[in-house]
Amino acid sequence: MLTGTAATGIPAVRAEPVVAYFRRMATAAALPSLRRVLPALEAGDCKQDFEYQLDLLIGGLRPA
Repeated sequence: MLTGTAATGIPAVRAEPVVAYFRRMATAAALPSLRRVLPALEAGDCKQDFEYQLDLLIGGLRPA
């Protein structure tokens, strides 16, 4: 699920792998739920399928 780099404006952070960025930024005190699910996000094999995700988003916006 977590791929690539953090891509913020600071060059050192842009080069940091996104998993390392989330481990550093998502502290247990500030974001306990995200911190608990990080291992699952890190273990997932990310296949980016934006067309499918866009269809889900558009489907969710349609009136029921």
